[in-house]
Parts: sequence; C-alpha cells; structure tokens
Amino acid sequence: MASLHSNTPARSQPPFVSRNTELPSRGIRIHYLYAEPPADTPVKGTFLLIHGFPQTSYHYRHALPLLALAGYRAIAPDYRGAGKSSHPTSSDFRKTTLAADLHALLTTEPLLAHPRDAGARIHVFGYDIGGMVAHAFASRFAAATSTGCSVASAAWGECPLPGTRAFEARRAAARPDHFHLLFHAVPDLPEALIAGKEEAYLRYFFDRQAYVRAAIGRGDLTDEKNNSGGQK
Repeated sequence: MASLHSNTPARSQPPFVSRNTELPSRGIRIHYLYAEPPADTPVKGTFLLIHGFPQTSYHYRHALPLLALAGYRAIAPDYRGAGKSSHPTSSDFRKTTLAADLHALLTTEPLLAHPRDAGARIHVFGYDIGGMVAHAFASRFAAATSTGCSVASAAWGECPLPGTRAFEARRAAARPDHFHLLFHAVPDLPEALIAGKEEAYLRYFFDRQAYVRAAIGRGDLTDEKNNSGGQK
C-alpha cells in the first residue's frame, strides 16, 4: 500500500512526488521520489537514480524534473537502510540484495510498472555505493522480465567495484579517508555517536572530498538532513 505526499513547501509546486510503498516479497518499505513527463509528452524510458553515501534520494531532487521534461520517467529511491526506507536489523546489505529490492519496486509498484510502453526500458545510474548497486542491478536484471522491464543502459562512477583489482587495492591500502566504512560496520554505535551532530559529520566529507566545494551552498546539508530520514 503506497502513500503519496509532497515533501516541498506549499508555496511552490513540487516538481516531483514522494512516495512510500511496502514490498511484501522483500519484507521492507521503500521510499522514493518520482517525476514523470507532461501528459502530452511521449515516454522515452525510465531513469533509475541510485544515491551514494552519505546522500539519499533527496540528492537527485534537481535532476528529476529535468529528466521528466526530457521525456523520461525518473525515480530516485532510498535503498534499504537509507533515508525514509526501512532500516532493517538484518545484516544483509549486500549490493545484490539492494538491487533486488529496487527491481521488485520497479516491477510491482503500479505507478512504475509500465510493461506496454517505452517506460519499461530502464536506464540505471549510480555513484559511490549506488554505483555498486547499479552494477549489480544491470548484471542481474539486464534481460526483460515477465513485466517487460529491461535494462537499456547503465552507468556508474566514483566506485571501484567489489571483486576488481582496483577495489582490492583500495581496501588493502586502508586509507584514513575511508574510516567510515569500518565505522559504520559496527551495529548501532555510529548512529548513537552522530545523533545531533549530523551536519558536522556530513560537512567533514564534503569539505574534503567535494570536487566543487562552492556547489554545496549554505543550508544544503540541513535540507538534506531534514528531508532524508537518515542512514542506518
């Protein structure tokens, strides 16, 4: 059962909608942002936009309306453990598991399942952790399913893929700027330590790793925190 609401101020018409939908087959709830082309615009396909860490679906709020105006349905979900989606106590956060969640969303949520038009052609994009999920999605679900959903293209970046030499080399290097990977592997402790200090924690990453620091304006991190629902 999905709920539909806007998460933007009433003073401006939202260019996308925010939805929560239960996936009984996966045992979780997925939250996502969604935009679609104007009613008189032919649908070219669907973009699946997968966020990285420490972002959520809110990171794509500016891209969604642009893709919709270009004739694409655009969906940006919070994968399990992130944002307003379920934060299960299970330790299964494998990229293949997250990819299967998103595939179930696309093929069972009525708003997104369009087996008889070009919307069933999925263009997958992800970066960072989302890039790994995008690779898993494209690898496992490239062929058309019984719903007609198939991967038309896939792109990912800012992520060495698990199992590759680049990934193993980076993991072996134990770089200090990757401290958060081990930090967040400890159950519940990171959330307890970060609570109330989310903006300072996020600022640490963006101050050091943003390619264009000025692109992150005053209040952007506060908006992200207030609209995201957090990370698990």
